[in-house]
Amino acid sequence: MRLCTTLGGGCGYGGLCGVMSAAALIIGLEKGRDDSTGDKMESREYFKKYIEIMLEKYGEDQCRELKAKEIPCPELMDVSYEVVTSILGKEINKEPAKSKRVLLGSDLKILK
Repeated sequence: MRLCTTLGGGCGYGGLCGVMSAAALIIGLEKGRDDSTGDKMESREYFKKYIEIMLEKYGEDQCRELKAKEIPCPELMDVSYEVVTSILGKEINKEPAKSKRVLLGSDLKILK
């Protein structure tokens, strides 16, 4: 939760949707590089696919614009969860765990 606190409201200024920013963190956790010599392009390609799907569905990625269209955050969270699990090719475990907790969707989803 703490990691994602500042993402809400488009990082507090109406920029990139906090839900979509959180998706970038989750994708990075799963597909990101372990050090500066690793391949950063793999995780970027996954996020590019994610954002393309979200833009196709909503036409916007900026919080202020999504709010203007009256698209509710819980809907964005639920759709984002489905898109992330689809492009990663795996379900995110919903069982409680002591590590890697990420709020994405209408309840707490756990990455293992």
